[in-house]
Amino acid sequence: GSSDYFTTPLSTGFKAVDFNSEGPLRVSNGLIRGVWKQDASINDPELYEFKADLSFEGARFTAGPEFDHFDGGTRLELVARMDPERKLRSELSAPIIGTGIDVEGRKVTEPRANILIEGDDRLLIKDISGDIAGGRTVAEIEIDMALGTWELELDLEDASLQELTRVRDDEPVDGTIGRVLGNVRLFGILDEPESKRGRGRLIVVDGQMTNSPLTLSIVQLSQLMLPVSDSLEFGEVGFTVDGDRMVFDEFQLSSPSLQLD
Repeated sequence: GSSDYFTTPLSTGFKAVDFNSEGPLRVSNGLIRGVWKQDASINDPELYEFKADLSFEGARFTAGPEFDHFDGGTRLELVARMDPERKLRSELSAPIIGTGIDVEGRKVTEPRANILIEGDDRLLIKDISGDIAGGRTVAEIEIDMALGTWELELDLEDASLQELTRVRDDEPVDGTIGRVLGNVRLFGILDEPESKRGRGRLIVVDGQMTNSPLTLSIVQLSQLMLPVSDSLEFGEVGFTVDGDRMVFDEFQLSSPSLQLD
C-alpha cells in the first residue's frame, strides 16, 4: 500500500485511515536526516527528520466518514527526538491543499486541512474546510490509533438544500429550495461502520419544501395538510445517529399559515 514507503508514525497514521492512492503518488523535494550516538543501533537515533512534498490523485481514506477521489498535496514535516526515558517522540504536521474530494458521496471542492500526529497514537485532522453545495463546511477529526477510535465534529453553513438532497448525478428534486445550516458530532470505531454514534441538528431557512420527501412525511404523520399555496419555508430538525440509522427526534417546521412542532 501507499503507507509502505514511509516510516512510523507516518506509516501508522496512513494505515489507521486505510490511505491509498489509485492515481500517481509523488514524493519530491525530500530531506531525510538522522543523528545517532556512537555505536548506537540504526533503530535508535537521537534525532530523525523527514520532510517532503507529497502529491496524490484519486486518494481515498476512512477517518470515520469515507473520503474518496481526493486530488491534492501537502508538505510533510516529521521530526522525532529521543526523550530522557529513551523513547522516540514524534511530531508531524502536513497542511493539505486539494482541488476536490468526495465525502460520503458528496462533492467538496477546494478542501483544506492540517494533519498533526502527536506522539505515536494521536492523529488530528484539524482546520478542515471546503465548499459543498454552494455553502461552506468546517470540521475536525481526532483518531486514537492505539484504540482504533475516531471522533468528528462538523459544521455546515449556507448550503443549498436542493443540492444536498440530490442523489449522485440525478436531477435535483423539485420543491427542495432553501439554505441549510447544521452541526453534527459523531464517534465510532475504525473499520466498524455499525459502531457510529452521534447527534446533529439541521436548520433550513428561506425554504420552499412542499415536495420534500422528509417534510411531506412529517406532515402526513401528523395528519396535517398544508394549504395548496403554501410551502414549508423554515425547518429545524434534531437527530441521532446509530450505525446506519438516523432518528429524527426533534423538529419545528413553519409556513406562512402553519407552525408544526
